[in-house]
Amino acid sequence: MKPGSIILGAVIGLTAGGLVGLLFAPKKGAVTRRFIAKKGNEYIGGMKDRYNESLKNVNQKIESLRQDVKNIMKKGEKEYKSTW
Repeated sequence: MKPGSIILGAVIGLTAGGLVGLLFAPKKGAVTRRFIAKKGNEYIGGMKDRYNESLKNVNQKIESLRQDVKNIMKKGEKEYKSTW
């Protein structure tokens, strides 16, 4: 079996198990729905934070690379001018 299919199966199994557990929980439906909505919002907020942090890191790396390229170009230009 491929590792990806094992992971996918595990995720599907965990999701299905969690849903079945919620459906058969002893709490009222309204309480369970509020709980699910709250947890969903927490997960979405966490995902947004991770996305924004990743985007910030990528932008910093791009800016650093851009600065490195500028420095290399300046150095190359100086060396070119010094040979003529």
